[in-house]
Amino acid sequence: MINSQLYKGLVWSAIDKFAVVGIQIIFEILMARILSPQEYGIMGMLLVVISFTQVFIDNGFGSALIFKKDRTEEDFSTAFYTSAVMGILIYIILFLSAPYLSRFYNHNITLYIQVIGIGILINSLSVIYRTRLTIIIDFKSQAKFSFLAVVISGIIGLIFAYQGFGIWALIYQNIGLAFFNLIFLLINLKWFPQYRFSKKSFLELFNYGSNLLYAAIINAIYININSVLLGKFYSTRALGIYTKSYQFTIFPVTVFTGIIQRVFFPYLVKYQADYDELYHHNNRYNKLIFIILLPVITIVILFSNFLIRFVLSDSWTSMTIPFNILLVSTLFYPLIVMNMNVFQVIGKTSKFLFVEILTKVVGVSILIICYRYGLIGICFGILIQFMIQYIITSYFVAKSLGKNFLKTLSILIYFLLASIIYFVSKYFLDFIEDGFWKFFIVFLFVCFTYSIVFYILYKNQISNIYAKIIKKIKI
Repeated sequence: MINSQLYKGLVWSAIDKFAVVGIQIIFEILMARILSPQEYGIMGMLLVVISFTQVFIDNGFGSALIFKKDRTEEDFSTAFYTSAVMGILIYIILFLSAPYLSRFYNHNITLYIQVIGIGILINSLSVIYRTRLTIIIDFKSQAKFSFLAVVISGIIGLIFAYQGFGIWALIYQNIGLAFFNLIFLLINLKWFPQYRFSKKSFLELFNYGSNLLYAAIINAIYININSVLLGKFYSTRALGIYTKSYQFTIFPVTVFTGIIQRVFFPYLVKYQADYDELYHHNNRYNKLIFIILLPVITIVILFSNFLIRFVLSDSWTSMTIPFNILLVSTLFYPLIVMNMNVFQVIGKTSKFLFVEILTKVVGVSILIICYRYGLIGICFGILIQFMIQYIITSYFVAKSLGKNFLKTLSILIYFLLASIIYFVSKYFLDFIEDGFWKFFIVFLFVCFTYSIVFYILYKNQISNIYAKIIKKIKI
């Protein structure tokens, strides 16, 4: 059973992320109806730079502090100053390299990079504050701070967008989010680092976090290489469509995964010596995530063309196919992250780094084959990469814990069932004439079919849950 602290952590983590993402999506929709795919293409170029440099700000010290059970105030202070110094160095490098990045992309984005880079400085001061809250599984505070910061920065971005500032509206929104997050953390957490930097503490944290940092750098390059190639060899419109498709598919699922991962990492650390329990928990939550996402993704893909036209306008209809392909790939992303989480829990960060390198070498090889086919080719490449990454990470997790690898892959049966449900539902969607009833009937069919499938597979568990609910009602 999940204890009360973990349950509260999950609830508030979910409120934090879903509320924040929900508000962000609303602002994204409103701004996408004002701004063009070309402007989002330029923002895509900037986000590549920002997301890559952010890796050095996080630097693995946050995870090291969570893992270390006998952490001290000296450890927190050392980690804080390390992140702050890294933030300053990264911004200086970014500021000086901006003209060269402009030449690479063949777009005049020098000033944009130099301004949006201010967010890196601000985020470098926030990392350890968020880590302190994560260690005590206090996501209620993070939920409040993040929600307020997103609302305020979103309003700022929307105002500038309506005033015709174009790409600057997105830049100001990005900086505002980092700034207000920091302000709320400083005001409410009431913590300030000691005036000490410990070499011993730095080395201890670095020994654990360095492999995570290297892995994060590799992952950042890997994730952003698609945007780099699109920005370099294709139009800003293609990059804009990819950026927006990513924001509405992979990004929300990374947030959903973060809800689970950031709560379960500190929670599962206590099972780091009990491989049986750790393996059981990991498989259990992977399966739970998978079956939750399946019906949601099936319904969204079936109605994606209508949703994109209705929500974003007709100028975005060309993102339907990329959107659908990326949406399917998101099924595997949470499973990959949870598998990689196991290596951190048991302290095998060198194995974490090895698996990260291996999966990314495979991924880049696939990308080299697919990128020549344009935006659609890259999206299919991402889907294939995610499926292979899941298989590879599952193998090494099972091997590290001394468990059965094939048993872990049994989850893929659900993917086969979902594919069957999708194609049958697609047939009905194409067969029925246009109108409200077309969507209503297909929606009910998908929900009903998944309900029957899950009931057959989990009849006993559902019966037990139902019995407990009835018992509580009677009491």
